[in-house]
Formats: sequence, C-alpha cells, structure tokens
Amino acid sequence: MTDSHLLMVLVDALRHDQIDAGRTPFLWETARTGSLGATQEVLAGQLRPAFFAGLWPNESGVGHLFSYDPSSSPFRAARFVPPCVDRSPRAAWWVRRGLRAAASRIEARRGHRGSSAYCYLAEIPTSRLPLFAFSETELPWEDRTLPRPGLLRILSAQGIPWLHLGYPVIDQRTSFLTEAALSRMRGPHRMVFLHYAELDWVGHEHGPLGDRADSTLAAIDRSLEKVWRHAASLWPCARLLVFGDHGMVPVRGEVDVLRALRELPLRHGRDYAVFLDSTVARFWFLTPRARPLIVDLLAALPGGRWLTPADMDDLHLRGTRRENGEAFWLLDEGLVIMPSYFQREARPAGMHGYHPSVRDNWGAVVTADGSGPTHAVPLTEVFPLALGMLGLCPGTVLP
Repeated sequence: MTDSHLLMVLVDALRHDQIDAGRTPFLWETARTGSLGATQEVLAGQLRPAFFAGLWPNESGVGHLFSYDPSSSPFRAARFVPPCVDRSPRAAWWVRRGLRAAASRIEARRGHRGSSAYCYLAEIPTSRLPLFAFSETELPWEDRTLPRPGLLRILSAQGIPWLHLGYPVIDQRTSFLTEAALSRMRGPHRMVFLHYAELDWVGHEHGPLGDRADSTLAAIDRSLEKVWRHAASLWPCARLLVFGDHGMVPVRGEVDVLRALRELPLRHGRDYAVFLDSTVARFWFLTPRARPLIVDLLAALPGGRWLTPADMDDLHLRGTRRENGEAFWLLDEGLVIMPSYFQREARPAGMHGYHPSVRDNWGAVVTADGSGPTHAVPLTEVFPLALGMLGLCPGTVLP
C-alpha cells in the first residue's frame, strides 16, 4: 500500500448514530460497503494531538483550550482594565477587541503561529484573562512540542506531499471547503485533510437533533461525495477516512458554579483559580484553605462530581501539567455550566465534552475500504488508522 492516497476528513461533531440512508446517503453507502464504528472523545478541549498524533492529554501536555499560566499569559494588559468595563457591552467589545489583537501579536512574536491564528478570548471575564494562556500554540503540522511527531510532520519528513484544509487557518464552512478541495487538490498529494465545522456550530446553537442539524449534515454529505469523486479521479489508489472527533449531546439543564463559589470566603486569583469550561470546572488551589472548602462545596452541588484518582487514570489526565488543572469537577450528561467562560448568557442547545462513556458524545468513524473499526474506540486510534491506510506503520520515525 505504499502508493496509497488518503482523503482524511474530520466532520466536527458527527455522531455515530447520524449516518443513515435518508440524511447521509453517500456516507451510508460508504459505510455499508466499508466500515462504520465510533470514536470516544478524549476529555480535553484540544483534540488535534489525539487524532493527529495518537496522544492522550498526559502524553501531549495539551489539555483544554486555556491553561492557568499567569506568567506567560498573552492577556496581561487586561490587568489595567477597570472592572466596570464588562458591565458595558459596547465598551467591553472595543476593549476586548484590542486585547485580542495585542494577544495575537504577542503569540506571533513568541513563534506561536497556531495560537496567534486562532487567538480569541471566549467569554472569560476580562479581569480573569491575565491568569490564562493558550494550551496549544502550534499549527497541526508543526507539533514540535509533542513527545512524538504527528501525522503531518511524519509525512513532511518522509517527503510525502500533503494538503491541510481546516482549522485554524482555513474557513471550515461546507461551501468554502468544497470549492477549496476541488481547486487545490492535486495528483501528487498523498494525503488531503479536510475539516468540516458547521455541524458542530449548528449542534451547539440548535441541538444535534432536528431539521437544522439534518440539513447541515445533508449538505456536508453532498460535499463529501463531490470531493471523494474528485479524489478518485486524481488518485489510482484512493482511500477514504471520515471521522467525528466527538458527538453532540442535547442540553437539558444547567449548573451555576459561579454562584456557588461566591458563597465561600475565598477570593479568586488569591485563594484559588477556576476555569469554567462548558462541562467541566478546572481548579487550582493557591492557599491551603481553598481546597477543602471548594471540594466540600461542589461535592454537595447536584449535577456533577469530582474526578477521582481512578477517573484521572482512566481518562489519562493524571500526570498532565499543573497548568491544565489540579482538580476537575465534571458535569453529568446533558448539563452545562452557566455562565461559563464560553457561554455567558445564551445556554447552548447541544454540547460535548462529557465522560467518554456517554454514547451521544461518541463520534463516527467511516472507511471506504473496511479497514476501520466496527465498534467504539478512543479518538487516539484515528492516528494509527490513518498511518496504516497510507501504508506507513505506527512506529514510523523521522529520518
């Protein structure tokens, strides 16, 4: 299979149960004659080290999008912003726009081309921005900070031409990706990676079930068929791998962690720090009294639970850098933290990032040649699968 060519496609938030003859006739037929399995999301906001390099968070050093790192935060200028700014939407918009531009320049000067490209502030309160930095700073094909090279760097080292069309440097809308793929794919490319993101966007805003999700998925399916036919016309030995990095769970309720924390005689930034992701609250304890107070408070709060040492082992979180979190409070299926540092006011209709055992959180994995799994596997298994489809062994090393 040394002359194999691979079309590797990430359909963000493609659930394992969304592929059927009605909504996705191309993927359905591909799976029927090939293989259909499921991927289990790694409990981390940044998933590229998992599917591009087969690395768990405790191996890659990359966990969630933001990490606790006051000394390296590109948002340190926010220390001089008056607290009243966040209470004025117009003023906050202008101030945060300037902070984002400044942070992007800082990351670029540091040689962090990835975080410079995707740099954004989410909904982190302005006063808390100086506590946090970006966990993933490199572009997918750089991965110099990872303990072993990822797929794209392996291909470059082997002199194998590839094309990457996706986050964070390419528009991931379906219409744009279709045109980009058809115009930029060339015969010499041995691997082309596409990243469709609209299903994820729609899932968060409207939920994973219903007409909006169905129509978005149908449009992606039509695009995939066009791109696959084009690839097959270019490559004599074309292979297809389509996967979702996670699924999407309908949201049924919310938990106000911030309000609970305000009951404690603790000060954020002095006694503790917390990052409120949508489905997990990550804590750093800065004074001895903070840990027992916060642990007891949230242990009694319905809707979530503290990850135990056994959980941390199972989820490959034990041994991650302290910056990713000292303690994790994970929500139950279908609940979200509101407000969080990603959603301040409007509650999302769909979410991912739950425990890997949650089936609605599973993504799909489809291959045209039947080489893929037919059961649920960790997202990290996408990396050796892609290598194998290219005729490279998982132990491939740089020359």
